[in-house]
Amino acid sequence: MAFVAGGNYGQTATQTYATPVQNNSSIYNVIYTYTKGPWIIQPYVQYTKVNIWLQLVAQLQPVPIESATPWVFRAFLNGLHQENIVLAGAMLDDAIDNDALAQWYPVLETGIGEIHEEGLRRLLRSLELGKAPIHNYRSLEGGRVTDGLSGPDLKTLLLRISDHDEGVYVAVEILYMRLLSDGGRVSPNEFIDIGCELIGRLNITVDTGPNFAQRLQIIGRQCLIGEAGAATVREVCTKLKEAISRSDASAYGHREFLQVLFSTQPLAVLQSLCSGDAAMVKIGISVLENADLLHPHAFDVIPEEELLRWCNELPDVRYPIAAAGIAAIRQDKDGPHWTDLALKILEKSPDRVRVLQKFIRQFSLPGWDLSRAAEVQANLQLLDDFVGHPDPTLADFAKSEKSRLSQAIAEARKVRPPIYMERDEGSFE
Repeated sequence: MAFVAGGNYGQTATQTYATPVQNNSSIYNVIYTYTKGPWIIQPYVQYTKVNIWLQLVAQLQPVPIESATPWVFRAFLNGLHQENIVLAGAMLDDAIDNDALAQWYPVLETGIGEIHEEGLRRLLRSLELGKAPIHNYRSLEGGRVTDGLSGPDLKTLLLRISDHDEGVYVAVEILYMRLLSDGGRVSPNEFIDIGCELIGRLNITVDTGPNFAQRLQIIGRQCLIGEAGAATVREVCTKLKEAISRSDASAYGHREFLQVLFSTQPLAVLQSLCSGDAAMVKIGISVLENADLLHPHAFDVIPEEELLRWCNELPDVRYPIAAAGIAAIRQDKDGPHWTDLALKILEKSPDRVRVLQKFIRQFSLPGWDLSRAAEVQANLQLLDDFVGHPDPTLADFAKSEKSRLSQAIAEARKVRPPIYMERDEGSFE
């Protein structure tokens, strides 16, 4: 019985047509010798890691694509890479164009750990060939495999992925995970550059689900900042508005996405959606309303000075919009009061009646719910502040609205009087 092993002192990455997978591996032989008279019998077993790899690939080839899985190959490469980096790399090079393995190549690449120069070269080659479905590149999200890539290399990879149909969503997922795990190889400015580019490539005509919106929220906080972030948000909102005007998109279904943009660059959202001719402004206002961005406190994130400066650019249009997005009323122990910002917007607006109409919507008008009638009645007293206003149109409107709403509450009480709960003395022992 004999055991023979052989290997190379050095390794090479040289490949030829005859040797597409370069054998830098070791070879092992177990030889049994039997003699009897003139006869010598020497059965033996011989194997190399290349032979094992080729046999695995051969067994995969007849398997239907929908039934094939890459996990045995990934585990094999993981172990081989620890022993022979060059051979593992050569097998991955072969997998990129191999009919049986090409679809799984991105998964196989993650089997050897962090991606560096050679791994990036292979990934770009795989994307160029297009044999791997783009969703398989989502395997690059986990395991911190992209941590070895610099900012420019990460950008190159993600933009190349996003060039493919639906690839931008895969690229966003990879960026999201990299932001959570980055060890410092990518600078904040490089992340801003990458994030702005990818968000600018998103398809704004489709709905954004809550899970994807949560990832965009993280990306937005770190990437949609400064002037670069503001420019990206303005561009995205402009594209959305134009798509709606062409009937390529609806004003509905963008709530999560727009709230991501608004939370990071609120003024940029308003600048984009509330600009243009009357028809485009109408579309923009509709988008804001459907995204639940025209309600009290929505504009609280915008510094007062910036909000008023934005309003002054198109005062006829923008002051009423601002009136819908601020908190017009504050409460304290003495009752309701107008907020300072509400009074500023009212005084500066060319159309004070329209602004006051927006404020009145915050009175919590009861409709058929009379439980808040007392609150509404208290808020109506705020209209007395304008009865003697120098603007006679505003003064008349405030007086007539108080009368009309008081009468409406009284009539509603007649139709459906409030129910008062009284203690039933007989219900207790």
